[in-house]
Amino acid sequence: LCWSDLYRAVVLQPASLHLAPAVSAAVSGALREGEVVWTQDQYGGFSFVRTADGRSGWVSADAAVPVRDARP
Repeated sequence: LCWSDLYRAVVLQPASLHLAPAVSAAVSGALREGEVVWTQDQYGGFSFVRTADGRSGWVSADAAVPVRDARP
């Protein structure tokens, strides 16, 4: 397991990035299915994620699942 992979997740379905961990919060962007993100925090069924291109926001925890990558 590589340290950089501990917080990596993949988006399972298109999802909205929210400014706060609530469905009613303003949307700041969108995530595509299959996009790789890094989880930085979790709160109330939401994960705060950062994308490879620097976008960040809160997304439903069900939309992005952790990736555990074991390497020799």
